[in-house]
Amino acid sequence: MASAEPRKVTIVGAGIVGMSCAVFLQRDGHDVTVVDRLGPGKGCSYGNAAGVALSEIVPISKPGLMATVPKWLLDPKGPLSIRPSYFPTVMPWLLRFMAAGRASRVSALAEAAACLSHRAREDFPMALRAIEAEDMMFCDFCAAIYDHEHEFRKAKWQWDLRAEHGFPYRKISGAEIHELEPDVSADAGCALIMDGWRNIKDPYALVTRMAERFQSDGGTLIGGDVRRVETTGRTVSSVHLADGSALLGDHLVIAAGAWSHRLARPLGSIVPLEADRGYNKTMPNTGISLKRQLVYESAGIAITPLPQGLRIGGAVEFAGVDAAPDYRRSDYLVDKAKRILPGLKDTSGEKWMGPRPGLPDFIPVISGSPHFGNLFYAFGHGHLGLTWGPTTGRLIADMISGRPGDVDMAPYRVDRF
Repeated sequence: MASAEPRKVTIVGAGIVGMSCAVFLQRDGHDVTVVDRLGPGKGCSYGNAAGVALSEIVPISKPGLMATVPKWLLDPKGPLSIRPSYFPTVMPWLLRFMAAGRASRVSALAEAAACLSHRAREDFPMALRAIEAEDMMFCDFCAAIYDHEHEFRKAKWQWDLRAEHGFPYRKISGAEIHELEPDVSADAGCALIMDGWRNIKDPYALVTRMAERFQSDGGTLIGGDVRRVETTGRTVSSVHLADGSALLGDHLVIAAGAWSHRLARPLGSIVPLEADRGYNKTMPNTGISLKRQLVYESAGIAITPLPQGLRIGGAVEFAGVDAAPDYRRSDYLVDKAKRILPGLKDTSGEKWMGPRPGLPDFIPVISGSPHFGNLFYAFGHGHLGLTWGPTTGRLIADMISGRPGDVDMAPYRVDRF
């Protein structure tokens, strides 16, 4: 049952997760304030690959993965990079990451991820209806492409795991994907078609529209840097900003992406969150015409046609949340894309880096605090912030509004580590 009276809720973070929390909480009648130092959608939500990747439920850490890591690290253009000075800092996280990839863990983690993805089928359209933005989503299949048949055979267990959890696929030949997408190389080995894939026309525009509608419906949006959270007993009492001002409210939601653990630690929750830094490049005049998003599995990149151009993204870099970007990695992604899109011409465009909030077990934190009754956490979505953002918002709204949910929230608890 929903709470009897509206509450004053403060949300730290105005990305897709924070704004989704705001939309659903406002929908329940609460008085909501969102604070963010950059502004709506200026973090990872600005440059993501725009895919609502419902079938991406297989954890990134998996059996056999670590055998390939040394090769990746030795390749300056490889999909994984760790800055040498950051090795000591990231090593504990990497050990947890390896442990999460045990065969005995992968199935349970995939089940927790699938639960969120199945909910997203309903929650994402609901969020779009709430802001009258149904036109921003379109549904089509996504094609995952392999250079060689043997690469697919090696990864087949992952595709079968997706199918077991309700995300089927169908395999087609390289010639068939070339027929569907003529700009894809005719030399592709094979492709996997994921039906029912969803895409957002412009993820940054989606978050800004959320913010605009939120404000027009009476919500408060503040530009500010949160420095500390004050508590009294087992209650969060105020949020203090860098300019000396303070925000008061009945509930606090921390949805600050890769910075969330810095706020959670003083509040008694130590979370192994790392900035999983991804890169991309968006190019307006490539000479390439794609009808849908491609995932080039052999190169570890996503290729997305957007109104503003062709976006090529991927890579994982560990360097800390505050380190300067290495935009050579954006160019490396374009070089890889040329293998599957040989007609790629003008590659000038906007380079971007986003610090994705990564947890070693792949599963986000969507949880109340075990220490403070009016504190909630919504972060750690890694590569799937866009996909699971609205579902996270709805689940947080259920908690604060006192509605019994239909999801076992134990896998998403903040104190599971």
